[in-house]
Amino acid sequence: MEFISPRIESSFTFWLKSLWDYAIEEDRIVGLEGYIPELQAVFVLESLWSGKDEGKLGLWIRDEGKIPLVLDYMFCLSKKLGFKTLRILVEERLYHNYFSKYPHEVLSKELVLMKRLTK
Repeated sequence: MEFISPRIESSFTFWLKSLWDYAIEEDRIVGLEGYIPELQAVFVLESLWSGKDEGKLGLWIRDEGKIPLVLDYMFCLSKKLGFKTLRILVEERLYHNYFSKYPHEVLSKELVLMKRLTK
């Protein structure tokens, strides 16, 4: 599966960090992880340290063309978990192709030096 978000760290690093337990986790985290079989997508959805009403999304997907369907699903799920905002960190090409169509605010732009490996 292709790692979609957050593109500031490796897929393995994000997944590993999502498994860590913290002493204050009960008060810190609202979260859920799962697999959406019909969309072939895996996600980690959790609140930010700063508040339970802001979430961040870790997302892996097999077919990039299904990103809009996955986003609709994730926005609905985020709302049910009580999130008012959802942070998604993606590469610029994906942002322009899929994410810019949704109501949003760009908080910042980052430059991450990396090279896309061909399949």
